[in-house]
Amino acid sequence: MAEPNPTSTTASTGAGANEPIAEPLPEKEAADDMVVRTQRFHCTTCPSECALTVEVAEDATGALRVISVQGNRCPRGKIFAEQEITCPMRILATTVVVKNGDERLLPVRTDNAIPRALHMQAMELVRHASIEAPIHMGDVIMNDVLGTGVDLIASMDVARVART
Repeated sequence: MAEPNPTSTTASTGAGANEPIAEPLPEKEAADDMVVRTQRFHCTTCPSECALTVEVAEDATGALRVISVQGNRCPRGKIFAEQEITCPMRILATTVVVKNGDERLLPVRTDNAIPRALHMQAMELVRHASIEAPIHMGDVIMNDVLGTGVDLIASMDVARVART
């Protein structure tokens, strides 16, 4: 999945997805071949959803560095903004095929956020996975997804049924 466009003004909608809400802001030239851009998005770490304005510097290699964060009402907003610019993290929620269960699909999610850049690879693993019923909410379906240290867990119970 593509990383956020550092030239776009963005806002969070729904489950943390950033979508463009306005035309790109003008770029400012900075020292040492750095280009400074401004991004706008909402912090999703608490119900306040502060509107953040983040100044980001991009060097000649494309590396991004947060220069300033404004609009946050608590320290978590600054941490979220820096994380969102450098390595966006998200909970992965999907389904896994169930064998011999009273449901054919099991809703699952990661027990912690993983880098958004790994979501497509994780989905490829899950696509080929299946699990035998019975399953209980919280059961680990897949350990250490892509070496992240994060497990894929069941989000509901599925009882075993005999199929004829």
